[in-house]
Amino acid sequence: MDQHTQAVLDYSLAVLRGQAPHSFDHPLPASISSRSIEVPWVAETLRGLGAKRHLDVGFSLSSLDSLGVLLANRRDNGVELQAVDIIEPQRVQTRYPAAWLAEIMSVPVRVGDIRAMSLEAGGHDLISLISTIEHIGFDKPAADQGRSAFDRAESEAEVVTQRAADVNRRVLDNLRGALAAGGHLLLTVPMGKGGPVVLRDSLGFFCVQWEYEAASWAEIVEHPGFELVESHYFALGDDLAWRAVNGPAGLARAEARHLSHSTGCALALLRKKAVA
Repeated sequence: MDQHTQAVLDYSLAVLRGQAPHSFDHPLPASISSRSIEVPWVAETLRGLGAKRHLDVGFSLSSLDSLGVLLANRRDNGVELQAVDIIEPQRVQTRYPAAWLAEIMSVPVRVGDIRAMSLEAGGHDLISLISTIEHIGFDKPAADQGRSAFDRAESEAEVVTQRAADVNRRVLDNLRGALAAGGHLLLTVPMGKGGPVVLRDSLGFFCVQWEYEAASWAEIVEHPGFELVESHYFALGDDLAWRAVNGPAGLARAEARHLSHSTGCALALLRKKAVA
């Protein structure tokens, strides 16, 4: 685990355990990673909600700071943690710290497409998608055990940049049904000019993710089955500091094309409505 990831994890665990107050102006090293904003907020939200039945979408390839918080919440607070991913953890087990491996493998993970997967009705108090929904409709598992777990392109010309227009609706429709009455949906996304953005991953392959903007973000925060509890928006400065901005309009010029990271992010906590 690199030094910055460890610093984000340490601070987030202190927030989760009530040993440090959460602040978006936390004293963390400057970094291009939006996890320094997202993960401490996730820890604060987990602590505040106290949900005991938690489903995480995107677990297997989640960042190690986020993963460490999920595992600690399970261990410290008796949370029933389950997960969904398109990749099984066993396939990518070399990315996990050795000390975590047995614990990670003990988390029940279902492999499949969250848009169509059958989920237990009302089976969860909380569902999280930490920097995950932007990949749905783009990423596919690789057919073999090559360099990448994902089916990734070696050149930008090979990248498919179209995804179905109903991704957000189908994901939220399915997750709403899996939430108990009054259950919460916690998610974070990259935000900027909007649309499909071609990136290069840590292995040098080309991939694509959706960059949210006002219209596509509204498909989430204005979904008829949920009410918005809170939302936050941040832009990455030239000094690698993340600063709060006033909604999607404050990120309309942010752009991640041809980078390895987003330059804007949005966080939201939604609550399931009794009647859609």
